[in-house]
Amino acid sequence: MAGLSKPNIIIIYYDDLGYGDLGCYSPSCVAKTPHTDALAASGRRYTDAHSAASVCTPSRYSLLTGRYCWRTWLKRSVTDGYGPSVFTPGEATLPSYLSGLGYKTAMIGKWHLGFGNGEGRFTESSPVFPERTVENWAIASDNSPNTNGFHYSYVMSASLDFPPYMYIENGLATEATSAHAEGYDEDGGVFMREGEATQGFDEVDVEPHFVAKVIDYIEAHSREGSERPFFLQYSSTGPHSPVVPTKENVSEAGDIYTAFLRQLDASVGRIVAALERTGLRDDTILILSTDHGGRDWGYEAISGHKVNGSLRGEKAMLYEGGHRVPFIISWPGKVDIGVSDHLVVQTDLFATLADIIGSPLPDRVAMDGFSFAKDLVGGTTQSRSTRRTAVHHSFVGTFAYRSGPWKLILDDQSGGFDGVYPELEMGGVPSPDKSGWRLFNLETDPGETQDVRQENTDVFDRLVEEFELVRRSEGELVLA
Repeated sequence: MAGLSKPNIIIIYYDDLGYGDLGCYSPSCVAKTPHTDALAASGRRYTDAHSAASVCTPSRYSLLTGRYCWRTWLKRSVTDGYGPSVFTPGEATLPSYLSGLGYKTAMIGKWHLGFGNGEGRFTESSPVFPERTVENWAIASDNSPNTNGFHYSYVMSASLDFPPYMYIENGLATEATSAHAEGYDEDGGVFMREGEATQGFDEVDVEPHFVAKVIDYIEAHSREGSERPFFLQYSSTGPHSPVVPTKENVSEAGDIYTAFLRQLDASVGRIVAALERTGLRDDTILILSTDHGGRDWGYEAISGHKVNGSLRGEKAMLYEGGHRVPFIISWPGKVDIGVSDHLVVQTDLFATLADIIGSPLPDRVAMDGFSFAKDLVGGTTQSRSTRRTAVHHSFVGTFAYRSGPWKLILDDQSGGFDGVYPELEMGGVPSPDKSGWRLFNLETDPGETQDVRQENTDVFDRLVEEFELVRRSEGELVLA
């Protein structure tokens, strides 16, 4: 299969993986992650890479569209397992773009981008979850991955803590939901909401099951002997709650979180081994990242493990721990090996892959993306490059704005689960008092410990003005 004109592309996209959850990013990482560390050593590891938001749905949307999700109807929080699609019908996505270039496209794992049209759907607050048949789920699933660019999909509709607990293949439930999961809430991130489920559904089996599907897809492609390249996104359900490693991993690691990280790392090793075994490794760009920062359910107290390393904050927040994420790209013989401090946002991946493949993006596609292909593979780029600004978005819908080393937080709180926002309780949107906005210099203070707004009022005013230009525009601005 050597010599493909276009490379295969695989994205391994974790859920809640923190900056401190991999050995190659944090020397103090308690878990051993040798397979992911080896992947990083074989490619390019980015230290200033960011998810587009601090929670699941918006980051996933941005990865696939190159567009910030707050430009859609979803201004804060996430959708659930029954919610409406975040996509605009017919919107260009990375898989639809690649499909137009001859790629086969596949989605395996967690979707969490809305599976229905939002009409007549049951929610987790409904007192009764009636049996949903294969047929009536299919009728409701008019916004499956298959309607957004993927030729094949095998997914759960949302996170592993949201019902329905079922597998959906190409928009069709693989079996009817005839059981009711009671849900549970225990210490250590073992949490699931109650709701409908298929008979015998076991959350411990989900991650290994999805990985097996990924490997099956790779091996089937190899058996076909086709010169047609493929794009595969594998969205893991871990290490998001419920933290459910297999018994074998728990017995070896001691605590469940370390065990789950070890299991996820071993899955990376299995995927890489499948590529090597089938002869596809050299022709495949392998990308590993996550949708936002991690959340500490008490793991530091248990084992000393810091899910986000030395970064301040965690999932949902505007601080770096909420959105600065591991980001590794490996392509043997092509990607420049090493560590890069190039500023990257996941909205940039669409434009970057277009540059690498050599096919210009259509007008108004991936408008919030900048290509970093020059930093990744050298040479020149066709698209906009040299990102120096970024917008960060919190769980409650507030923003932070990055410009060079400066970071402006447009909120007097974290934007996360610990915040108190009366406007939200009244059904509105957050409107924090500007007097509480803060300014940090990440170059001198990466831990965001010292607000330097008063000493840098000119910088503060400039960033406020720049942010408003970006927010009101239809896409990321190229600022002089």
